[in-house]
Amino acid sequence: MFEKIRVLVVDDSAFMRKMISDIINSQKDMQVISTAKDGMEAIEKARQLNPDVITLDVEMPKINGLEALIELKKFSNAQIIMLSSLTSEGSNITIEALRLGAFDFIQKPSGSISLDINKVKDDIAEKIRYAYSYKNKSKINRIKETINIINHKPNTINRGQYNVLLLGASTGGPKVLFDLITKLPKDINIPVLVVQHMPVGFTKAFAERMNKASNLEVIEAVDKQKLKKILFI
Repeated sequence: MFEKIRVLVVDDSAFMRKMISDIINSQKDMQVISTAKDGMEAIEKARQLNPDVITLDVEMPKINGLEALIELKKFSNAQIIMLSSLTSEGSNITIEALRLGAFDFIQKPSGSISLDINKVKDDIAEKIRYAYSYKNKSKINRIKETINIINHKPNTINRGQYNVLLLGASTGGPKVLFDLITKLPKDINIPVLVVQHMPVGFTKAFAERMNKASNLEVIEAVDKQKLKKILFI
């Protein structure tokens, strides 16, 4: 009998808690061990139950997802997946959450009741599995080695050898890309392009957040834009 992934579901909507829990419990390799209706309850239950993964709503009363994340990261080693609605506030908080250590995020379906939650059923299950396996340090070590090579040997990556550096990512990519891009040297001297599977509306916030934290200028690319010595999302 294999050990199931233990998930804590946090959302201020009882309907969303039920829908997300049903999706998770329908998977053979994971189970919801409890739910929480706000950030305070999430912190308490995380201390008590030590979950493997937490799905954390971004926009909640009292303590929002970002504030809860900061507290959870102080004591919990659970991987945290943010659930965000496509609002200006929601997307900005979500991108800040990635900077602070959230594994990834899932865009909530549109609509006041979100009856179309099943549209993201596969996305929820996939990201929980990736979050759980993220504890495998081998991939992280390879990423750190890449960063070290770029930082210590910047002259090996220049226009004499390469015309462009292309980075592609999907599930779990935003956090890794943030860690990687914010460590790239200013004198890398070639355009860097990023292809990241991310909902429209989040890419702009992602680019703006990385621009503030990076040595490079980071912008969201537009159609037919000419490549320059900056990083395009």
